[in-house]
Amino acid sequence: MIARCALPLVAAALASCSAGPATRLLAREAGPTAEVQAITARAFDRSHADFELALEVTNPGTGLSVRSAQYELLLDGRPFAAGVIALQAEVPARGRAPLKVGLALAYLDVPFAARAKVKRGEPLQVVARGVLRAQGTDIAFAGEASLVALAEGGLDR
Repeated sequence: MIARCALPLVAAALASCSAGPATRLLAREAGPTAEVQAITARAFDRSHADFELALEVTNPGTGLSVRSAQYELLLDGRPFAAGVIALQAEVPARGRAPLKVGLALAYLDVPFAARAKVKRGEPLQVVARGVLRAQGTDIAFAGEASLVALAEGGLDR
């Protein structure tokens, strides 16, 4: 009789012990993330377009050294610029850091339809997406902004 009562208790004790640690071993720690805070056009005239991406990188792990950004820009839904920019940014362990990425483009990179919208004072939809490279870790980012023409011929968010 004692043996029959003890067996279910032993089984229940073993099940409760194994559920906790096994569950913790299967859970993965979240990796670093990057969020687009703003997309700003610092210049947009006949000779060039100059954009700045303001990112915030969140790092739950050990310190990171961000060394490059691979990016793609879309203007009104159409790809118009892509490339890789060298960076030097440090993100502290279990911390956050702002990161500015400047993108200077030749005017010929900007589609004719977008230039026409700027002349008419209509807003342009800009999408920025890409990947930050840091010590073998890829950190994806994506964001969008609506930019409108200024009287001087530039753009403002």
